[in-house]
Amino acid sequence: MAFRFSHIKPSNALLAVTMFYRLDFEFASDTVMEYQRIVAPGEGHRNRAQNVQPEISSVLDRCNSLKNTIVRLQFMFGGTTRHGTGFFVNLPSSTHDVILTAAHNLIDEKKTRATNMMVIYGDNDREPATEFRICPTYEKYLETDPKSDERGIYDYGVILLAKNPLLQSKRQGMGLSLGICYDDTLRVSKEVRVSGYDGKDGDSPIQSSGPLVRAGNQLEYLAPTEPGMSGSAVWIPYGGHPMVVGIHNMAPKQELKLGPKPTPKPGSRGARITDEVFRNLCLWTRVGFFNKRLCVMGTKSRPHNTYLCFSRHCEFAKVFLGSSDSAMAQDNVAFDILPATVPPVWAQKSSPLWAFKFCKPPGWGGKGKCWVEWRPSRQQAVLVDTFKEMNLVRFQEATLKGGKKRLCIVLPDGMDESQNQELRLYDDNREEEDIEDGMTEFAGVLFADQGDKNALGSRFFLIE
Repeated sequence: MAFRFSHIKPSNALLAVTMFYRLDFEFASDTVMEYQRIVAPGEGHRNRAQNVQPEISSVLDRCNSLKNTIVRLQFMFGGTTRHGTGFFVNLPSSTHDVILTAAHNLIDEKKTRATNMMVIYGDNDREPATEFRICPTYEKYLETDPKSDERGIYDYGVILLAKNPLLQSKRQGMGLSLGICYDDTLRVSKEVRVSGYDGKDGDSPIQSSGPLVRAGNQLEYLAPTEPGMSGSAVWIPYGGHPMVVGIHNMAPKQELKLGPKPTPKPGSRGARITDEVFRNLCLWTRVGFFNKRLCVMGTKSRPHNTYLCFSRHCEFAKVFLGSSDSAMAQDNVAFDILPATVPPVWAQKSSPLWAFKFCKPPGWGGKGKCWVEWRPSRQQAVLVDTFKEMNLVRFQEATLKGGKKRLCIVLPDGMDESQNQELRLYDDNREEEDIEDGMTEFAGVLFADQGDKNALGSRFFLIE
């Protein structure tokens, strides 16, 4: 990673050793976010980013300026013009580009929604925005406890802009990773960076950095901020890319009495990208699949479908055989399927990696065991209570004869693609009479080399 400073200025609000930088900076990153499976799945392995990773070269061979990622926001509350910051994230929406920002840039303390919203790009081009979403819990705090510091956990929202190929170069989305919520990457003393626009003129975003002093659902960091930076990206380098970990939304809690004027304590705050935040982002942007079934469609000779499922008294995944209607009546075939690692748009592989989360029925027990762990070496899939990036999969679209579209589910090996594995489901050649007699479950979960045409089972899926 390399930075190019266009100018440097001390901030009046900071201690002597702290400085703001107005940046024209670039990122080197062809680093693939998939790493070799050094330890077999299920045997205490580490996650992808904690595993052995390639060194990131200091030579820039692919770059992106955050001027095309961070945007200035101009909007009105009542008759007053305000400014804030937002930033694009690379959520895989087919219809919209997504700006993440602070909720208080979208709604004020009187619950008045922003009007005349303008998105100002790095080249000072402007675009009106009218569609946005606000965290509903934040709106509840405005009604019940508007001064609570806890509201900062929920002070986030999104602005949705209809996709426009002509503006793609100005809408360079940063990366997101659900894995950062679960591993120990974000810990006290970890340095984070905050990138956004202040209230002053300037074509480039400014950046500050500093260590975390709190790493709960609300992040607190000794990275100074200024008015206008609400909605800025809080990010870290992760897997070779800048990955968003929070949305800046609050000034430091206290003031230090240094000299005749109080000086803000360097401890700015932001909403952390948690599991809940990630889920809301997916719901608002219609990205991902919620309470859906993974299905191999039947054939003329065997019209039943084959579904991935789990059983209450069985440790590993099975398949359920039956019609779409019969599957809907089951309580053990539904999953949330989330784009859990989304690289930035400029990454060599910018398509997301997906996680499967089992929609566990009430009363099943097993506490938090809901994340699917794939174990190809054992020809099994099991439920675990910890999200692990090693268990993410890639979707690849396939076109069947007749033009029907299907998905292949690939377990990638980032060091050697010839070692990629594919999920397959097998129905044991069950006859319809057997299924009508109640023989509807079978241990038909298999893995095979990607593209192996001789392996058992089907590798072509629908999500229904």
